Order: sequence, then C-alpha cells, then structure tokens
Amino acid sequence: MRKSSKHQNLTPLTLDITGGINLQSSPVALADNEAPVLQNWMYEKGAKTPSTRPAVTCETTTACTDEIVYLFHYTKNASTSYLMGVSDQNDVYYFNTATSVWTDTTIDVNQKPTMITFNGKLLMADGSTTLKTWDGTTPGTQSINGTIAPSMIAEIGNRVVVNDTSATGLDLVCFSKVEDETGWTFTEAGGAVSLRVGYKDGSSVVGLVKNFKSELIVFKQGDRSETIHRVNVSGAPYASSEVQWYAEFVMAGQGCSNGFCTESVDTAVLFLGRYGLSALVADEMYSELNMSAIGDAVNTLLGASGNTNYELRFLASTGQIWIIRDDTTVYIYHPHNGKYTTYFFNNNQIYSVTETSDGVYFAGDTGHLYKLDASAYRDEFSPSTYTDLTGVLKTKDFDFGPGRGLVKYLEAIFKPVTQGTNTISYLDNSKNRQTTIDTHTEAGGDLDDFMTASMDFMDSADYDFMGTDGLPWAQEIKKKWKGKRFQLQINTTGRCSFEGATAHVAILGG
Repeated sequence: MRKSSKHQNLTPLTLDITGGINLQSSPVALADNEAPVLQNWMYEKGAKTPSTRPAVTCETTTACTDEIVYLFHYTKNASTSYLMGVSDQNDVYYFNTATSVWTDTTIDVNQKPTMITFNGKLLMADGSTTLKTWDGTTPGTQSINGTIAPSMIAEIGNRVVVNDTSATGLDLVCFSKVEDETGWTFTEAGGAVSLRVGYKDGSSVVGLVKNFKSELIVFKQGDRSETIHRVNVSGAPYASSEVQWYAEFVMAGQGCSNGFCTESVDTAVLFLGRYGLSALVADEMYSELNMSAIGDAVNTLLGASGNTNYELRFLASTGQIWIIRDDTTVYIYHPHNGKYTTYFFNNNQIYSVTETSDGVYFAGDTGHLYKLDASAYRDEFSPSTYTDLTGVLKTKDFDFGPGRGLVKYLEAIFKPVTQGTNTISYLDNSKNRQTTIDTHTEAGGDLDDFMTASMDFMDSADYDFMGTDGLPWAQEIKKKWKGKRFQLQINTTGRCSFEGATAHVAILGG
C-alpha cells in the first residue's frame, strides 16, 4: 500500500525574536530570530526575548511654552537633586516636583549647553567666556582664564575639562586644578593644564568623554575631516614646569556629530556620527583602541545622508542606550545582547532623555516632561489624556519559493505584564495581503486563569491557555492560511513579553 504524502512536506517554523531589528537586509533575507519591525518593544536587562516598553506618564501639569531640547540630572548632595531642562530659547529650568511645572532659574545661555555636577555645583558650558553655574538657588558665572569660551564640559581625574570655541583655541583642551573648578592658572604652581590636540589642523574639538582607563577621548571635526585622539591623565602633568600630558592620535575618518553624541559604556566609548553608531573598544592589552561594528544592523538608516543627530544617552537603570535624531522614532540599543528595538511616542519629536533614582525621563517638542512608568498600561502624552500603548512586531518574511505554503497551525507564547490586547495577523507581502487570525484580550490587571475561566471550547479564542501573575499563556490558532509568502505581525496594547511562536507549514506545489 502506498503511504500518503499528504503531510510529508510539513515544515515547522520556530520564531523567537532574540536578534532584534535588522535593517541592513530585506525582511526575506533576515535570520529567523531577527525582525524588520520592533516598534515600542525592548529587551529587559539580561532578557533574551522582547517585551513592550513601559507606558508614558505626563509629569508636568503645564507645558513649557518652548520646546525642551536638553535634560540633565543635577545632584547637589546626598539629599538634594534637580531635574534640569533647557528650552530651545536657551532658558534653563528645573522641574518643580511640588507644583509639577517647569520653574525658571533665570539663567540664560548662549546655546544648548553641556552640563556636569562638580563640587556640588551645576556647571554649564554654552560657548561664552564664562561657565554658567547654579547651586540650586543662586545663578552665577565662573571665568576660565578670561578668554576661553567652552561649549563642551566633562570631568576626569577630579578636574573639570573643557574645550575652547574661540578662534585661537579650536584645538585647545583645558583641565582645571584638581578638585577646584575655579583654578584655571595653567602653570605647575597654578595646577591647571592646557594642551593642544592636533595643532592648528583646521578642525575643532567638538566632543570630550572619559573612558575606563583614565583617558580623555577627544573628538575633532573640520569642514571635511574628522579625527579621534586620546589624552592619558594618569601621573603628574608637569615636570620641571613642562607639561607632560599630550594628545595621541587614534584614527581619522571617524567622529561624533556633536558633544551630545558620545557616551562611555563599560569598556567602550560609543559615538553617533555621519556613519551611524560606532564604538571604540580597547584591545586585550588595553593599549590600542579599535573600531567595533556595533551598529551594522541599523547603520544603513542611522548613517543615511542628511541625518541630524541630537543625542546619545546611556541609561544605567534600564541598561539601554537611546539614539535620538531628527525623527519621531527613537532607536534603542541594548548593550547586554547587542540588539536594537525602537520607541515611538505619539509622533512627538524627542530631543533628550535622562534618569534619576525615580526612573527615566524624556522631553521634546511638546514642552512637557515625560516619564516611563512600568506599572502603567496606557500612554499619557498630555495631562489626564490617555491613549493605547501600541506595539508592533513583525517577524522575518518567509518566501516559500515557486510553490505556496499552507499554515496549518500556530502557537504563540506570551507573558502578561499589565492588562491589554494582542492581535495576530498573517502577511503575504507578494500580494500585499494581511489576514487577522486571532485577537486576545487580557481582563483586568491579570489574565484569567485557565482552570477557573468559563469557556466555550467551540470558540477558537478559547484554545488560548491563559496565565496569571506573569506566567506565560499560549495562543493556539488552528485557522488555515495559504500564501506564497508568510510573515507574522503582532499588534499589542498594554504590556506583555513575546516568548516565541511555532508554526506548522505544508509546502504545496513547486
């Protein structure tokens, strides 16, 4: 007797989105664990599978009349701190937690400043010949040798370090006296240090960031050139009145867009520039700095011509790096697994993000201050106005070749975080066809328990095995679907994690 061949071509497809988004290849050419779209999804610290991002809460009852272009957390001492905001009109505010409004410090800056906390004071470099200062009450200024006009400020070796935007100091890097932001006498007796980086090469110092080796990484930018240098600040800076510190050339042709687009993370220095996201990583001997291709999956977009980059910011509490550009999509890099996802905030342009002990805050063109709240399940982009937290996940696009595929069964595994819904669709991009095949709604704060729920087993939705308190549930879908191409799309509201899916596909014809 001839054995039936009805199921001989049955092929299992396993989809676990552990690879993040990949934009350098077409959806058909992706690895099975990669995705072309992960909007409003993230990877928790240490997690391999994605979950939808926390919801947004609006912290300000009244928006600033101008856009907020920069945020900084100023910690004055162990008991006092302020969340600072700078407007596009160059006014400096702090968020008043008692009244939930932006409060003007009366400090006006020349341009979007860089900030550090040093010796209990907030120091701001804004391109003027004095640092702007604030102590939580009184605005002030601090002269730097009279003529130096810094736009970048950092700290290394308990010294304040700045650049100079004046015409004669474009390659100058200046270090204050140790533990003294007022000490700028550049002599051995005075204790401050100044040195040239790429002496009069026609480019300007635009970025300063320290790495894990007590080195200052210096980014320079010219009309048609970019270079990276480093300064080792260990050891005495002077010997017999001669400056011993010096700048060492690292590489050319790479650089950051501006001083807000550099971050030191673990043993690497990350920077966002004309080629996208890159990293300088020390070799095993810690003697050389080499380029790492951490941005390959997304740099076809991040490095596209015409991009305007605003900020690169590492958030230790979430283990994420936010890549903020002139675009309503924020790219999220997860260093623990080297993967990317994206955030979308109601079509708002975000300019800056920071964190405090209370959580992650961000701001942009609306003038409001926002916070990510892991306990909420709906977004609030204006006070007391709520919208669904929508997530979109698309898997790799499978092409079944000259024949077609018959999807006979799908099981998708989720874990609930808050209440919400998920809708699963099959896509056939060869015919621009989308078919919604299952929708599941979680009830209340937890999902219904399978053992106690009242179910009609004739209803396909009741094949869903539902969990509670973060336990997984499975959506079993036995609706058949036929197409030349197969891609899974999951739309969510509320919060959940996607643990993976298994589909059984029969290959027909060919």
